[in-house]
Amino acid sequence: MNEKMSFVRGIHFLHGWFDNDLKTLSFHFELMYYERNDVIYRENSVNDGYIYFLKKGEISLLKLF
Repeated sequence: MNEKMSFVRGIHFLHGWFDNDLKTLSFHFELMYYERNDVIYRENSVNDGYIYFLKKGEISLLKLF
């Protein structure tokens, strides 16, 4: 079993999905690395089409005025 499939199987709201469906979903996953203080997404920016799942580490959500 590859790393992506292991990760997808661990996502709580995907429990109960068939392996074939999880395999199809994991095919579209892209592993991305960010450094401390990198901006991942800005509010009101153009939709980049991504859904982010945090595998390791922590993030901060900030509302800037």
